[in-house]
Amino acid sequence: MKIIHPKPASCKGAGFFEHPNDYSGAITMSGNTHKCIGLFLLVASQCLNADVPGTRYAWYKADAGVTVDADSNVVGWVDQVAGGQDLDRVIGTPGTVTLGRSGGGTVGVVSFDGASALWASAGDWGSVAGNRTVVLHCRLSGAVDGFLFDGSTNPGKTRAQVRSGFWQAGVQDAGASFGSADPDTTVISVDTWQTHMFTYAESGGSTQVTHYIDGSQVGTHAVAVDTSLGGLILASNGGTGGKLAYELAEVIVYARSLDVSERSDVVSYMEGRWGDLIDLPIVYQSATTIQNPGNVSIYGFHGIAALAITSTGNAPAYALTALEFNLGGTTDTGDIDEIRLYSSGDSAVFDPSQATLIDTILPPFSGTMSFNIRVSVTHAETHFWVAVKMSGDSALGDVLDAEITGFTIDGADAGTYTPAVTAPAGALTINSQFFSTIVRAGGDDGVAGFRIPGLATTGAGTLVAVFDIRHDGFGDLPGNIDVGAMRSTDGGLTWSTMITVMDYDENVPGSFGNGVGDPSILVDKNTGRIWCAALWSKGNNGWSGSGSGLTPDETGQYVLNYSDDDGVTWSAPVSITSQIKNAAWKLYFQGPGKGICMRDGTLVFPSQYRDAGGTPRSNFIYSTDGGVTWANSTPAIPSGSPWTTESQIVEQDDGNLLISMRNHDGSKRRLWCVYSWNHDTETIADGSWGTAWYDQTDPTVMASVERYRSKLDGHPYSALLFSNPDNTNRSKMSIRLSLDEGLTWPYKRKIDDRPAAYSCMTILPDGHIGIFYETGSSSSVAQMEFARFPLVWLVGDTDTDSDQIPDFYEDAVGLEKHNGADASLDPDLDGMSNLDEYRAQTHPLDNESVLTASIQKTESGLVLTWSSVPFLSYRVEGSETMAEGTWEVVPGMSEIKADGVRMSITLPAATGERNFYRVVTQRG
Repeated sequence: MKIIHPKPASCKGAGFFEHPNDYSGAITMSGNTHKCIGLFLLVASQCLNADVPGTRYAWYKADAGVTVDADSNVVGWVDQVAGGQDLDRVIGTPGTVTLGRSGGGTVGVVSFDGASALWASAGDWGSVAGNRTVVLHCRLSGAVDGFLFDGSTNPGKTRAQVRSGFWQAGVQDAGASFGSADPDTTVISVDTWQTHMFTYAESGGSTQVTHYIDGSQVGTHAVAVDTSLGGLILASNGGTGGKLAYELAEVIVYARSLDVSERSDVVSYMEGRWGDLIDLPIVYQSATTIQNPGNVSIYGFHGIAALAITSTGNAPAYALTALEFNLGGTTDTGDIDEIRLYSSGDSAVFDPSQATLIDTILPPFSGTMSFNIRVSVTHAETHFWVAVKMSGDSALGDVLDAEITGFTIDGADAGTYTPAVTAPAGALTINSQFFSTIVRAGGDDGVAGFRIPGLATTGAGTLVAVFDIRHDGFGDLPGNIDVGAMRSTDGGLTWSTMITVMDYDENVPGSFGNGVGDPSILVDKNTGRIWCAALWSKGNNGWSGSGSGLTPDETGQYVLNYSDDDGVTWSAPVSITSQIKNAAWKLYFQGPGKGICMRDGTLVFPSQYRDAGGTPRSNFIYSTDGGVTWANSTPAIPSGSPWTTESQIVEQDDGNLLISMRNHDGSKRRLWCVYSWNHDTETIADGSWGTAWYDQTDPTVMASVERYRSKLDGHPYSALLFSNPDNTNRSKMSIRLSLDEGLTWPYKRKIDDRPAAYSCMTILPDGHIGIFYETGSSSSVAQMEFARFPLVWLVGDTDTDSDQIPDFYEDAVGLEKHNGADASLDPDLDGMSNLDEYRAQTHPLDNESVLTASIQKTESGLVLTWSSVPFLSYRVEGSETMAEGTWEVVPGMSEIKADGVRMSITLPAATGERNFYRVVTQRG
């Protein structure tokens, strides 16, 4: 550990020590050396105290008392007042930045990156009651919301923050949430050094808050709260979000108000002490190539190698203009869809969601390649990653590797350079068919927290994820909550920026935040319209506060809106409460998660309600006219015992509805029931519920059930999926598969060991499985992740009898997985062996389930038609003789993804006297 301290020769000219000849380099915290440093800091403090007006409660100077680790990350900040209110607790990695002075020389300041903070609890720091003043000399690094400072106790929130481009300042009582707003004072200025002074003058149970910038008053207001400043947090409010990116030179806390003369003296002191701080131009020093060897998925974006350029200074002054590389060591470049160049700034870890995409190279890939670009070098160590986007076709064990052979920069040191190391040892190895990525985490877009996943695949193949935007933290309705959405057009590998789907004005008096949340999403397969359902709580009309009646002032509202452009824009939400809610009930709302579109076009949203006595029950609403009108079903548990709430529904092959319900009887078991009717003579309105049953461990949580495959769609078997935390507490998110329409779940695999809560599944455009779920290391709702994988990842590829037919397929279609001889048999006498049927993904016991093809002559040419299985890929091959070794892929027909039970394509003009064609099943 080393200590940043002033030079012995001068108090006002003090700065960070960066070179051994400045003093003695790194300081070891032990023995006499420790004592000497403590004495020296005291002398420096006495010298500088003379310039500061008045008696201070706490005082932090960036050039005295800052303790850093070997990577120059701040690990503590010593208070320069004898009281010893040290900031000795760290969030993230606050750092240090060296700046120039307008009159010459350099000085160091503390830097918060928007994900870091320093703090001391009230138990260590103490409490300031009555009037108080906080002064900071600082510079905002951007316009992102966050807290300049806050108290670290509740009550005790004396604070200032940036919100929506404005400074805010105030005090908060014990009932206020972490992320709640304060009154505005003035607009912010970015990249400008300013002295901010905040005074809090108490009077008769209220506090007069005044904000000064560089000595001029910019805002004042009274807050009807009178509370102390307990503890201190710099750059955060102590919550999961709320962190502010800024640079800080000095902080002074006074346990009183300052008069006009003192305020002027403090501003003069700050200006005289710090002067005009200047960014130093970045100057090139050296470069090398780094790699992070490890195991990766067949999907996603992987950083193979990074050019790490080392520089000094902090103001961009030169750029990388070219980077030359090859993929030497890579097993199969054909498994790569794109090569990309990213910048990850000062981070040596590649994360495509956090890095900046610079350029892309498309196949074919061979030999030495080059990115010709111009991108500024912005950090003391800037990383430029050669990354690849995978096709999903790699074999397990394949290797990805790269060598960076040269690069070119402009500016004062313009030229072409070779990295000190061009090809570090190690490589990436493809070892998994499972891919996951963080979609939302607390702090993203300045939002305190996100919860409640919903996920659907649109008719265009886009994934749309919906969720709660919880502005004030992880609290439920009522509160300031909106419904958000993000889209993915590449199967979940990358996600769009967040859009707001539903938002009611939180400033409506008495609305308790006017929140809307717990979303559920549904895609109408006939029209393509995407529906979203949510609960709107105007006032205290959430789970506990909502009452009887139908109006927004009486009860929570069941609201719907929709998108007709694949989830890009959304209509205004409309309440359907009067259509579906019994006025005596206390609350009626959706699942959450997702709804379904049945085979006959009926739209269904799983729902829940609290009856007139407050008992919760699960049921569903439905529409048979495309969403124009809605009706509800009877409850799945008529007696209301046990209580059931959040549910999900799937249509069975016989047309009935299977509901999976959150059960509140304490047994930690999932509750299931079937809603059925005579599909020849009755409608869904005539249906009734069967006897409910318990199955699968469940920690009393929302869970997901989804159709994976159906014989009705041409598949050789039907299968359902179920996801939930497989534990009596909320952890170990797992996926199960049923081959008997939900009666048993013989296949299961855990996808995450961490705490986990709600989940929602969908089937991806390529037929793989996607899940959007809550998880995190610190809690089950810290972040929301998306994961995807093929069926084989879930059920395995074990082949017990070594007959080239996996056990799962034999189980699914009724073959014998312990009898290798059955591979050559043809039990349905359709001319295809069991092995042939497996390869074609047809059913070996059904002679109508077979891969057939025909050719028809049309005006546009020869049209090839074949019986297909949705989600499988096929290729078309041609030959003039049909002899082995003569079959070649017809150009442009190497991979045709089936979207129905029959596929047709127009063949190119024939080139020989005789031409033969065949269709080959590739994968699913």
